[in-house]
Amino acid sequence: MHAEKEVYIAVTGDCYFSLGKLDEAIACFNKLIDMNPYSASYWLGLARCYFEQQIFDKAIEACDYAIVIDDEFADAYAVKGHAFFQLGNEESAIENYTQAEKFGALSSSFIDTFPQRIKLPKGKWKRIRF
Repeated sequence: MHAEKEVYIAVTGDCYFSLGKLDEAIACFNKLIDMNPYSASYWLGLARCYFEQQIFDKAIEACDYAIVIDDEFADAYAVKGHAFFQLGNEESAIENYTQAEKFGALSSSFIDTFPQRIKLPKGKWKRIRF
């Protein structure tokens, strides 16, 4: 009865995402974007699905659409930063993390410790002796 209503499709997309049914979630978010292409949250939902599927370039592209719609959408900057980090583009990751922090999605301590987090898996971190 409500299957074609925007709010129902949005909840369904979120549920599919939470259950790990990403292809179904993507279908919902694409349908929502067709209904309302100016919803930054629908683009972010799509970006999160692509990120979970490790299709980072599509996640970044979806975040870009969300940010064009709402240039203060902190969560879109955070997801975009994570995608760039996964692609090894640390400079772009930091730029987006800084924007995410500016708009309240990340803490300043995350931003301050990020350079060390990059070095840790590479074995290039500096040992501190007490």
